[in-house]
Amino acid sequence: AQTQPIYDLERLKQMLEQTGELGIPILPGVLPLVSGRNADFLHNEVPGIVIPDQIRLRMAGRSGDDGVREGLEIAREFIEGAIDLVGGFYLIPPFGKYQVAVELVKFIKAHRAG
Repeated sequence: AQTQPIYDLERLKQMLEQTGELGIPILPGVLPLVSGRNADFLHNEVPGIVIPDQIRLRMAGRSGDDGVREGLEIAREFIEGAIDLVGGFYLIPPFGKYQVAVELVKFIKAHRAG
């Protein structure tokens, strides 16, 4: 089962505890943020997406390449914490930025291999 984008590892762990008895793989959605405005919009306007305060603070005031870099780092941190808990990830490239998804695939492969 695929989830909406998740930005909080503890929230993922709670969901996995609640769905563990189903015996199906859970693929958390990973949608890298690209700006502070993007983070605020997703948090405030998209039902079911919760972006923790500390992540919105990290993204505050960021945009352009700086926003993409920080969003990618946040996604890597989430993946690193979740990689041993799930069977895979559902990667959602932000605004057609497919290179971001390519970078995350490389990161996942390197972590699974090492």
